[in-house]
Amino acid sequence: MTISKVPKACSSSDCSKLCYSNGHQQVVALRNARKEEVYTFDKCEDLERHFLCQLHQDFYSSVVLRKGKAPIVPCKYVDWACFEKLNDPFFNQAIAKCKEFGLYDIMGFRYDWNEEILSQFHCSLYYDARKIAFVWTIEGVKYEVDYMIFSRLLGLGSKDEERDSIHVENQLKPSQLPSIFYNPILAQASNACTLQPFYYTMNQFFRATIDGKDGDPMTLCYFACNLLARTMPGGRPFCLMDFIWNELKNDE
Repeated sequence: MTISKVPKACSSSDCSKLCYSNGHQQVVALRNARKEEVYTFDKCEDLERHFLCQLHQDFYSSVVLRKGKAPIVPCKYVDWACFEKLNDPFFNQAIAKCKEFGLYDIMGFRYDWNEEILSQFHCSLYYDARKIAFVWTIEGVKYEVDYMIFSRLLGLGSKDEERDSIHVENQLKPSQLPSIFYNPILAQASNACTLQPFYYTMNQFFRATIDGKDGDPMTLCYFACNLLARTMPGGRPFCLMDFIWNELKNDE
């Protein structure tokens, strides 16, 4: 799950009062502030117990509380039994592809996520490039997970680890995959509505689960086309664990 960020502030590692700016400067300031190694410092005593530093508290206050409802992009699940019961040839093809790529179980995983926990997670998430690990706090308690432990926790096995990463590729444009659309000319519009049925179904499955994004669900952006390219004839399965890891990293 991801959080759609509407940053309001920046901070420094000494937990000084945040400075506010507008528009694009907000995004740049927050992105730079989140790169600071705040977890090497002691907790600021005048903050709420949930937060380690001023940045986390102000990010939470300006993004989560200001909205009234946390801007969390919901991570759904695929009800495979429902789709299998339909016995539709395009659904059957998509289901078979998901099984082949090791996506079936994780796409069908159902859990009632706690939005408060997710809000605290995203507000405090820090990527430690030296350790190749994520660090975050929940209710003031610090947690950490590195790349290998993350892989073991997902339980996808060595077969998934041996597959290559999508995030090392250049992001493909729809115009580079004209054959997945009803008409090659339609690829220029970058609209998922014009995908052939199998690819439309796969895009829906991806967008609802491992590639959840804020905004128009019919827009093919970021690595959406790379995912679809893998499902074309001759396409190779990708490392699912690495994909999820890098999506979290990019959201940090």
